[in-house]
Amino acid sequence: MDINGTWINQNGSTVTFEADASGRVKGEFRSRKGRASANTGYALTWNIT
Repeated sequence: MDINGTWINQNGSTVTFEADASGRVKGEFRSRKGRASANTGYALTWNIT
């Protein structure tokens, strides 16, 4: 399954995924809303088994 890419929600926040052949997925969530979190990036990593 190819999940590589960037998705944008109705508020303009984005989540980007990049998967490799070993099943490791990394990415970033970037919020566009909220005083504390606006334009803050949050790293995402996990393994698909």
